[in-house]
Amino acid sequence: MFVENSRRYAVFEGKHFDVTKEEIRLVLAILLLSGYNVQARNRMYWDTGIDTYHPGVANAISRSRFEQILRFMHVSDNAALDVQDKFTKVRPLWEKLNEKWMKYWPQYNEVSIDESMIPYYGHHSTKQHIHGKPIRFGFKCWCMSTRLGYLIQAIPYQGASTGNTNPDLGTIRANRVENAPLESIADIKKKQRGSYDQIIDETSGVSLVRYNDNNVVTVASTCEGVSPVGSAQRWSSAERKKISIQQPFCVQMYNQYMGGVDRLDQNIGCYRISINKKKWYWQLLMWPLNASMNNAFQLYRLSPAGQEKGHLDFLAFIRSVVTTYLRRYASARSLGRPMKPSRKRRVPDDVRLDGADHLIISSATQIRCAECHKNTTKKCRKCDVGCHTNCFEIFHS
Repeated sequence: MFVENSRRYAVFEGKHFDVTKEEIRLVLAILLLSGYNVQARNRMYWDTGIDTYHPGVANAISRSRFEQILRFMHVSDNAALDVQDKFTKVRPLWEKLNEKWMKYWPQYNEVSIDESMIPYYGHHSTKQHIHGKPIRFGFKCWCMSTRLGYLIQAIPYQGASTGNTNPDLGTIRANRVENAPLESIADIKKKQRGSYDQIIDETSGVSLVRYNDNNVVTVASTCEGVSPVGSAQRWSSAERKKISIQQPFCVQMYNQYMGGVDRLDQNIGCYRISINKKKWYWQLLMWPLNASMNNAFQLYRLSPAGQEKGHLDFLAFIRSVVTTYLRRYASARSLGRPMKPSRKRRVPDDVRLDGADHLIISSATQIRCAECHKNTTKKCRKCDVGCHTNCFEIFHS
């Protein structure tokens, strides 16, 4: 998908561009690497400075080739976009991954459906602001996940046309019960903590429960009801101690399994891809890649290898994937010369101009003079750059 549509986009832009699956895999590996090995600028992965150089990246693909692939990276055909779909630029990738996530998910009975935020701070008609979320500005996405955070399905929210989600278990607003004859919130608030009211729709089998805890909540469920009633510990201000109150079974189940999407957000946030572009849809390409890596790790944890002693944690798992891609798909054709700053820029001024211990010594091979840029067999011992005898004083002043 990446290969075909990136080629189409280059033709659409009037450019000649070709790319292979191996190169796409290398680019994906570098993107994932940027989640745990963050650089202030993308080009610093190829910079030969002592504090930045990354040989694994520089030896796998050249900087110019990496930037060229990022420029044309696409997953949709610009000549066949759906004008009614606000996310048509990324829809093919989401549909493909939704299919794969569903195919391999560990099939638990309990799933969570909730909203997740994809960070975006630019201008777009679907951008949302949700106060109180760790990511307050961005694209909202409806997610269904397992308790441990495996993403089963995800739909980016674009307004009323997104389509309705119908969770089997969850809290609903008090005014969304379609005039069901539940006790009013005001009446149930007057009762003691732990009180509840339940009605069942005989046609659909939906059970509605209104429960008085720290606040009054309304729960709708197609699978659980009040029974068997459990208990919960709550602090009583009047008695100045913890007391035991009743708790319907559907509320217990909801509390136990409701945090799957939050766990997904937590996992993605740990090593989120840090390489960014100004395209509005860029984060909508990167977020599902992070989610796919999270899903792969969840499956690894359930495998025999993930159960053994000394199994990989999430970071080690991502590194294993990245290093495998960098080693397997790097080719001599894609190797490029790493970007080198000028020799003066490579030596900080505080070192070059400190006037201490700068000595001319012989170099084992010919190198470029940092001042006149001609070949020389001399270099400065402290600065470790080439320098003719007559250029030495100029370079250090």
